[in-house]
Amino acid sequence: MGVPVRGMLLIETSPIEWQAWFYMDVFQEKKPGEKISMADIIHFFKKRSKKGEIKFRPLPLLHEKPVEYPLDQYIKLLEKLGYISKEEEGVFKVEKAFSIPFTSDHGQMMEKNFYDKHKLMMEKGNIQYNRG
Repeated sequence: MGVPVRGMLLIETSPIEWQAWFYMDVFQEKKPGEKISMADIIHFFKKRSKKGEIKFRPLPLLHEKPVEYPLDQYIKLLEKLGYISKEEEGVFKVEKAFSIPFTSDHGQMMEKNFYDKHKLMMEKGNIQYNRG
């Protein structure tokens, strides 16, 4: 959680916070093999937005992108990382559970390991907002 994705500048709320909401709303109770729909994901996202827990940034000079764009990019990242797989249009299957740290030291170690392992993919996939 808290990883950079394309279009994240559309969301004023920090990535670690909106991705934590995503985890709690969508993944926390899911086990490998269970399904998640994009409609449900967007519903939870918009619900958090209406409550003011996820805030969007008005950026009128950028090309128009839907507010769900960074969320869609995060979903694609989770697919690349093997946490979910696409079953059909708008439906995903949970492939593996998220590991949640129990201490800040453990969290820092997990973050370092994540970026060491996925640094190239993260840099390549997040170079510019308007591509892809």
